[in-house]
Amino acid sequence: MNGRPFDKLRANVETIITTDNRKTLPSAQVWLTILAVAIITPNRGRSAQDNAGGDEQMEAHFQDETITIQKIQCGPYGNNAYLVVCPQTNESIVIDAPPDPGALIQAAQQTDVKIILITHNHFDHIEGLPEVLEALGAPVGIGAADADGLPDAPDLSIEDGDEITAGSITLTAIFTPGHTDGSTCFSFGPHLFTGDTLFPNGPGRSRSPEALAQLLESVSTRLFVLDQIDDFYPGHGDDGNLKTEKGKYEVFASRSHPADLQGDVDWLNS
Repeated sequence: MNGRPFDKLRANVETIITTDNRKTLPSAQVWLTILAVAIITPNRGRSAQDNAGGDEQMEAHFQDETITIQKIQCGPYGNNAYLVVCPQTNESIVIDAPPDPGALIQAAQQTDVKIILITHNHFDHIEGLPEVLEALGAPVGIGAADADGLPDAPDLSIEDGDEITAGSITLTAIFTPGHTDGSTCFSFGPHLFTGDTLFPNGPGRSRSPEALAQLLESVSTRLFVLDQIDDFYPGHGDDGNLKTEKGKYEVFASRSHPADLQGDVDWLNS
């Protein structure tokens, strides 16, 4: 157990007891005992059976017998975080840690979080990481080339093809550089989590023509070849359908484009 929350609460209690002598309070030892019980019995790591009669659950974004997906919007930038849960074991994987992650934390604490995966190291996908780590205490994984963008070294530097398991769910890492050097997507069955690599109507923003070329290579050769994928879940906004996006990309690829094209690209309008 991480001792930092308890130390902070203990310090607060001791301050209240020593500075406000107008109130009749229980002894410091009583308060600390109460707080210790609260801290060491959090709503995490619970089984599916425990949750059946427990706290009210957030409505699933997608659910079948193999996977439950919670899609949770966080922060001022419209970020999507995802909680991927095994229905049989209640083990889970968190994908991305945007700012203002309270709702993500609340949902994740109803499960047994095995790892926190970061799709890429842009600030709007990692700003909430310290708070998420404080609450969940799970290891962190990110694409190896993006690892230096985290405040602390990750527990797992992810390479292409790595498999990350929670219960009966195994996510496969797909290295898709372009938006960032280490951008990584994750697939399971017909589901694909794309971070900021792919959105409905176009790829993620690119910082140079060279980065756009790399991003288009990643999308066309690493994602559009995944015939088993139906829906994809990006780091912002609505879900997309991979086959629909592949058709739009083919229209884009059939046309000529300026050599200096970069930034926000729309398959049908750029």
